[in-house]
Amino acid sequence: MASRYRLFYETVVRPELLAKFQYKNVHMVPRVEKVTVSVATRLRPSGLDNPIAAAFMLELITGQQAKFTRIRKANARYKT
Repeated sequence: MASRYRLFYETVVRPELLAKFQYKNVHMVPRVEKVTVSVATRLRPSGLDNPIAAAFMLELITGQQAKFTRIRKANARYKT
């Protein structure tokens, strides 16, 4: 079963792009390959910085269950 975003793209966005840019071939229309959403939070008990609240927001936005991961080590040396 296709996701609701894919169905929306196939039924609404793709025909509009075809008409707007006057593509001669259906395969010339750009396609979405991957969408990634991430959120960085701290372990605070209140506010939107709470990981539980952030996970709930991500579930509402994407329709998928959020996955919790922790940073392995600080990457301060990579800052520019």
